[in-house]
Amino acid sequence: MKISGLLTVSLLLLGCSVFAQKQQKIGDNTTNISPTALLELESTTRGFLPPRMNREQRNAVSAVPGLMIYCTDCGNGQFQVYTNVNSWSGITSVVDVSGVTCGAYVAAGVFKKFMCYNLGATNTFLDPHIPVQAIHGNYYQWGRSAVVADASTQAGAITGWNTAAANNGAWVDGSKTANDPCPAGFRVPTKVQWDGVLANNTVSRTGSWANDENFSTAVSWGPTASTKTLTLPVAGWRIHTDGALHDRGYSGLYWSSTESSTESSTYAWHMNLSSTNASSSNYYRVCGFSVRCVSE
Repeated sequence: MKISGLLTVSLLLLGCSVFAQKQQKIGDNTTNISPTALLELESTTRGFLPPRMNREQRNAVSAVPGLMIYCTDCGNGQFQVYTNVNSWSGITSVVDVSGVTCGAYVAAGVFKKFMCYNLGATNTFLDPHIPVQAIHGNYYQWGRSAVVADASTQAGAITGWNTAAANNGAWVDGSKTANDPCPAGFRVPTKVQWDGVLANNTVSRTGSWANDENFSTAVSWGPTASTKTLTLPVAGWRIHTDGALHDRGYSGLYWSSTESSTESSTYAWHMNLSSTNASSSNYYRVCGFSVRCVSE
């Protein structure tokens, strides 16, 4: 009985020791770990350095949602998180450097938050209303979460470009699907929401509107032409046949989640921006367009 009692006490002490080791604090001061933290880092002289790798190395990783790395050749370098199947995204925000919420009216009296930057922007600390390469973001095919190109991808044809359109239901208006590339709490806007932005806000334009692949052209909306709350860079698009870049600095195309009801199942709705117009249009789902996420 004494041996049994001693064994019981030993097992209890071992269990307590294992439980205590589930929390860990690393840094200059390793006492008083936060009771809700599994791992806490504390320092006033050193930072956290994640694994660093180039794009090719990143794509070879068998990633799961939530995995984080620093991609050395994504734009000018970018901290990224794996969010979905075949989808790496940079850290993005709905608040700009001035603390102003980004968004627009999507109907009379109905203001919706949008992310301040295109999905895949490589620097989300810049002013979102001044278009530069770092906020142009990625290109996506309709109905898919995979990144098909970004602002640093060469302009010519892309080897292995997918010319098969996503099926109906890959993205839908009524809810966010598993194929939606936007982060938690956001989704690809509907055609109705994009039409609402056009109808209920004041538009203004920035840049030269030259078809020369410039990064400095954008369209903005807000309560007045001088007060911008939503700015979309004119990032051009990737053509459906081979993924080659077209019209950056001259036209901007942004996906909606809405399927085409008047064309074949190879088409979907998007917002088309030009120097004189902004309107909804139908085009091939296998084109690579920009995505600007709206709050759910």
